[in-house]
Amino acid sequence: MLKNRVLAGWIIAFTIGVGIGMYTDGKIRLIAFALIGVLCGLLLAAHRFCNINKFDVKKAATVCLLIIFGMTYSAAYAVYAFSGNAEYDRRTDIITARVLDIGSFSDGGYLDISVTESRIGLGSGTKVRLYYTENDTEDNVETKIKRGDTVTCTVLYKAHRSNSMYSKSIYLTAQGSIDDRTAGSGILYSIRESTEKTTEDMFRRYPTEVGEIARTLITGEKTDAEPYTYALFRNAGISHLLVISGLHISIIVMSLFGFLELLTVRRQIRSIICLLVLLGYAFFVGFTPSVSRAVIMTGIMFVTMLATRRADSITSLFIALFVLLLINPFALFSVGLGLSFLSCLGILIVSPHLLRPIKGRAKKTKNLLRIILSPLLFSCAATVFSFPVLLIGFDTVSYISPLINLIITPLFAYLLIIMFPCVLLFSFLGTGAGILSFIPGQGISLLYGLLKRLFESEIGSFSTHIPYIAVPAALAVTVIASVCVLRRKSMYIAAGALTVCFIASLAFCIISNDIKKEDTSFVVLNDSFAYKSLFIADGNECLYIELGGKKSGISTVYKHGYRSLDYYVMNGLTRSDFVKLESALAQINISAIYIPEVKVEQTELYYKIKMLANTRDCDIIEYDTIIFENIGYSMVTVRSSDELDLADSFIAVLEKSGKSIRVYGGERIPYSNEYGYSDVVISLRSFTEPYEDIYCSYRCMRVMGKDDEARYNAEGEFLYDYSITDYVRVTFRNKLTEVNLSEP
Repeated sequence: MLKNRVLAGWIIAFTIGVGIGMYTDGKIRLIAFALIGVLCGLLLAAHRFCNINKFDVKKAATVCLLIIFGMTYSAAYAVYAFSGNAEYDRRTDIITARVLDIGSFSDGGYLDISVTESRIGLGSGTKVRLYYTENDTEDNVETKIKRGDTVTCTVLYKAHRSNSMYSKSIYLTAQGSIDDRTAGSGILYSIRESTEKTTEDMFRRYPTEVGEIARTLITGEKTDAEPYTYALFRNAGISHLLVISGLHISIIVMSLFGFLELLTVRRQIRSIICLLVLLGYAFFVGFTPSVSRAVIMTGIMFVTMLATRRADSITSLFIALFVLLLINPFALFSVGLGLSFLSCLGILIVSPHLLRPIKGRAKKTKNLLRIILSPLLFSCAATVFSFPVLLIGFDTVSYISPLINLIITPLFAYLLIIMFPCVLLFSFLGTGAGILSFIPGQGISLLYGLLKRLFESEIGSFSTHIPYIAVPAALAVTVIASVCVLRRKSMYIAAGALTVCFIASLAFCIISNDIKKEDTSFVVLNDSFAYKSLFIADGNECLYIELGGKKSGISTVYKHGYRSLDYYVMNGLTRSDFVKLESALAQINISAIYIPEVKVEQTELYYKIKMLANTRDCDIIEYDTIIFENIGYSMVTVRSSDELDLADSFIAVLEKSGKSIRVYGGERIPYSNEYGYSDVVISLRSFTEPYEDIYCSYRCMRVMGKDDEARYNAEGEFLYDYSITDYVRVTFRNKLTEVNLSEP
């Protein structure tokens, strides 16, 4: 592939240098720099003094120099990025900023913002991720915020070490409050607002998710989109359809290019018109990272077409990669860039072979076969090439993606082409032109129904954390390397054989994991700032208990090879608990939800949970206590300063496998046996000092065996021995069961 593409080879060398500079620590980076520098010096000396093929030596020396340049450039950029913002760490500021992106947590959310004004002198245009909570935000103003709005915030800056945020040029985070919000201005903001309203009116007769999907496809606005909708697309391997990216822009711009070609417009004029439309649409939807990548890649192709008679798509793709890395070397950490680049590379490698001109009598038949098989082979190529990135960046990977893309992607292209003129006409004709929504509305409804059935039947994806997954990952990397190094005929033979091996090894990993899972029992405790949960599985059933934290830790289920959940236990009935439940239901199928006893003031929230559970086909079971009956191979030590009464000072220590888990006393109660349990708090984390301070608290029940009698140790502490079993049994005392309304 690279034999006649010298420029692409040079860019690969530069990218390798950036990778070494970004992914290695100081000592390894210095060693690599020295070794490559010595090699480069030897090659230059051989070129000057030895009688060998000087052309090959010169190419090798050039590659070494470009690797060194990549390492030096990335290191210099990192020093510049970090030193420029280090002085603001732990400083308070009042800023005015423009909203670039929006995200949410259980008790608040975050905004990616671009600073326009700062009281302490933070540079205009600096990108900051602002974390906020509901309690710190005035009048619930965060629910009204959209991309392009202007916000005034009181913040406390904090430096971070997140490579994913560095890839978005975000070098500072901040904790604070949103004091004020001003709607965005400008003609493009007004057009986007008008388009969103028109889309909402146009699909008003359809289910809510139809309007949400249509609005996301046209404007890229995902603020009101359901996480469940994204999960359906991700399960089928077509989540890229919900993000404004190279696919959307290629469909829009290249459709216009083909239409102008039918009108016999000259190639240079077509390229100029498409470039202007490309930039206009990018400003319309906003320059998100995915849009910026697509604009650069597509724009370079059109510029090349203007400068030369024919553009080399592969070289244009590598030039786009070079430009992106020059702008921000941390973009190499971007999962989106990896998926976009490798998917495009796989498609571009396959397409010349498929689209080669066919002559002879069977031309029409072969063309028809090419039209049918091209989407399937393109999707297979994109899947194999992007597989290493999928393993790194996601908990699940779709195995039906090639087949679904074969059916959905062509229909999606036609749907997108139809939708734009329909929305434009509807904005002029008004509600009387409701017929315009029929084709796109029915198309989206059918697509949503198909994806929902696949998700509920647990067909479509597998966990990236299953055993031996490194084997297909290594084969996928080998396929990419063979494409880059081998000549055309050898390349196709090697890539085809390795792809077959890749598919076979992947099938082996999935099947062996399903077999192994049936005989495996384990307990997983998560305790971090973001995730706090307990996951229990025995091969037949699995249980997830939410214990607090900022986000739902349901990804733990995927990380242990499970694609569905039997029981989800809520730790309380607050908005935070509801948001985490909603997030969990958006990621995995759940059979039953256990919720604590409902109080009068929680009735409205309980009703929302019932409605959510009904739409996700799961039951609701209300409980009033949880009793941990057995904890395998463990010893529970209970300490109390109030003799037999469990009070605020109550502490229980669970010791297992050399690690300890502390249980802290909660609300004071008169007697230890009242209601058969105590309202206590369990802190799930390893520790060395039993009385170490805790940072978070969650609701849990008394750790006590059902029929176990307490005994005393030498220090007068109660001991409960649960070493008889090798599993954890959790017993629920049910009060009320809400069966899903759709069941008989």
